[in-house]
Amino acid sequence: MQHSGTFVHRDGRSYIGGKTNYFDNCESSNMDMKALCDMARQIGQNNLLKFYCSIVAPNDCNSLVALVIDDDVKCLVKFVDRNFVVGVFIDDFDQLHTMQSQVGSNSLAAFRWGAENDTQTGGGAENNANDMADLEFDSSSGSSEEESDDDNDYLCYDGFEESDFELDDEQFDENIDKEIEWVGIMDEKVSEKDKAIVESNTEWMIIQPSNTEKKSRKRNRFPDFSIYRGDADDSDFEFEIGMKFKNATEFREAVRIHSNKQGRPLDLHKNCKDKIQVRCKCGYVVYASYVSQVDKTFQVKSIKNQHTCTREPRSKHCTSKFLAKKYQHHIRSNPEWPVYSMQEIMQMENQTLLSISKMYRAKIHATKLINGSECEQYAKLWDYCEEIKRTNPNTTIKIKCKHVLGSGETMFKRFYICWGALKKGFLEGCRPVIGIDGTHLKTERGGVLLTAVGIDGNNNMFPIAYAMVLTEKRKTWDWFLGLLIDDLEIENSYSYTIISDKQKGLIKAVEELLPHAEHRFCVRHMYNNFQKKHKGLELKDLVWKAATATRVLDFNRAMEKLKATDDAAYKWVEEKPPKNWSKSHFSTWPKCDLLLNNFCESFNKSILKARNRPIITMLEIIRMIIYKRLPTQRDKIMKANGEVCPAIQKILERRKKKAHECRIFWNGEIEYEVKGFFGGGDTFIVDMSNRSCTCRKWDLSGIPCVHAIACVFHERQRVEDYVSHWYKKSTYIKAYNHMLKPIKGKDEWPQSDLLPLVPWPEKPKKAGRPKKHARRKYPNELIEEKQNGKKLKRNGYKYFCSNCGLQGHNKKSCKAEPSATSSKKPKVCINYAILVLYNLS
Repeated sequence: MQHSGTFVHRDGRSYIGGKTNYFDNCESSNMDMKALCDMARQIGQNNLLKFYCSIVAPNDCNSLVALVIDDDVKCLVKFVDRNFVVGVFIDDFDQLHTMQSQVGSNSLAAFRWGAENDTQTGGGAENNANDMADLEFDSSSGSSEEESDDDNDYLCYDGFEESDFELDDEQFDENIDKEIEWVGIMDEKVSEKDKAIVESNTEWMIIQPSNTEKKSRKRNRFPDFSIYRGDADDSDFEFEIGMKFKNATEFREAVRIHSNKQGRPLDLHKNCKDKIQVRCKCGYVVYASYVSQVDKTFQVKSIKNQHTCTREPRSKHCTSKFLAKKYQHHIRSNPEWPVYSMQEIMQMENQTLLSISKMYRAKIHATKLINGSECEQYAKLWDYCEEIKRTNPNTTIKIKCKHVLGSGETMFKRFYICWGALKKGFLEGCRPVIGIDGTHLKTERGGVLLTAVGIDGNNNMFPIAYAMVLTEKRKTWDWFLGLLIDDLEIENSYSYTIISDKQKGLIKAVEELLPHAEHRFCVRHMYNNFQKKHKGLELKDLVWKAATATRVLDFNRAMEKLKATDDAAYKWVEEKPPKNWSKSHFSTWPKCDLLLNNFCESFNKSILKARNRPIITMLEIIRMIIYKRLPTQRDKIMKANGEVCPAIQKILERRKKKAHECRIFWNGEIEYEVKGFFGGGDTFIVDMSNRSCTCRKWDLSGIPCVHAIACVFHERQRVEDYVSHWYKKSTYIKAYNHMLKPIKGKDEWPQSDLLPLVPWPEKPKKAGRPKKHARRKYPNELIEEKQNGKKLKRNGYKYFCSNCGLQGHNKKSCKAEPSATSSKKPKVCINYAILVLYNLS
């Protein structure tokens, strides 16, 4: 119904300055002039009015016919379009004479629809016009003087309800104005009689507007329905008729979330790409489908009944994959999120019961969503290497692969990388000391990460290169050390020192590839092997005295004491060459007196979280650790005071305090004789020009010993001037003056022409949960907390059964038959007897 406008005649008749309101579910049996006037009154038209009907299209002003009597109104059903819409125009009665020449006074009754219509209309167009001129409306009741009091009242609702007919949205967009204000609804259903009338008069639908008229119309549509905004997790969320979703996947996701949150047992029926029906066991039904064949937006078309069921304790829609997708960002930020904490939080947020096994599966699925599957990462490994070479051109990357016969696939075997920045930093600012170690990976396919780590001027770790191999054996160590020697350009191995454990195949590989290098063994690992057969605190002290002795004299003294204490322990230690584990036999060239391979262990611990990730993710975590470490260490040392690195300065400060306990005797040149006070201890000779002391601590480390510092004080000089250049800040900064270059995301990596790699086969799974400790603790290191203090665990101690006498179990867990001699301890009986006698007395 268009109103509040004016008819003008410019290049055809048009209705300007008006508004449009829609009335839905208008039944023809209840339509008459009184109902038409009630509609006009609801939209604020209370003056004397005249109504016109468009017989071609709802918005066409060139084919208007006046509505005068009730029969005219009832004939409106003959002119509804394919969208069941008919247009009615309202004109003020005061403008009737001016519009008479433009519109005309013919009524619908003047059109001869048949004999029945001729009888009903009675008079002609002239009588109808006169009747219309004599109409007067009462604003209070809305009925005319000629209207009967028996007419049905028109029921109006404040809101709009969707019609039962499924209408095509494209046709609505062409015929319904976007600015329309919806006013009211007649009845809930369209009668079957109206449908029959429309179907019987379809020949009147062939009158189509011209193309010019089509373009001049405003685009129309229904009022906007609610759009799903991912709020199904809200406690008050409910599906509504007309609610729109992007696609079927989003609708299914909303159903799952709603089912979990509300505890409703919803099932998906007719689960197709274009239509989905959701049912609950209580009879609740939601049907959604495409808006149209052109518009693939999913929309709720119907909702039947309301929920009458109770909450279910478990939801079948709350699967491990659903939880993984929902909480993947939490697991990304906290990969070590404990499963029991996950269970508690997820149950509280989803309001459903979840099992521990589902938490483990959800964590596995979330990890795959975050990192991608292992096969996908191996397939992109060539692209990753191309990106590294593009951004860091001096980096060495080697991949060894194997072509699988028959399948045409290329299987990954080994991966090696030595960053150009680390290579330059080690050669310019680090001592020629390399720690080599291997650590096991915790992925499903296993593997070993081989590492080569240097030591900087502050006695901190400095990574050099690392490689991923399947197993730790002679062949892999030869391959790794060969590439490392090429990168560091080692031609003369005399100047290098290698520190390692006794890994399989490593000793022979070092002897073959670095025959003249000094090879030291980690004393901690050597002692752990020693204490398996020879236990005792005294033996431990003697072994460590022999290892830390800087003079051969002190080493021999410790070994003699060890022999006197335990001859078997002495023979075990004597078999190990002292040049591999005692400071007394170390070379003084590298200026390093380390006995432990701690800097390799520190690096392995820093990458602990990367060892259970797929290959590219693991490499990226290690790269980012190094990427952030280089500038951090450089800036930290530049802020330190003095010219010596902070850790070395602390050593000097401690030795300066002890230097006052020494008595020095100058020979008048460059040498000193140093003794302790009160004539105790040995006598040492200090050579200031050669920066040497017979205690060999200054020679081994390059840091002045207590005796040398006492001589420096005597000469009134600075102790820091006698520190080796390896510990100066200027040398340290050279090591950290080269940075890794950033790389782009995986979507922007250059595409390699090589065949994608496939991973090696998975290793057989072992029973139990995989361990992630940096290293296995030994019995002497294990302690357990108790309420009354600390107590060493019994691991590694021998205990016997009092029943059968065998080792490894006690009487409580003994499966043998009880012996005749096994009874309660007499002590208990005696104590009980004493207690009774005491009470009696």
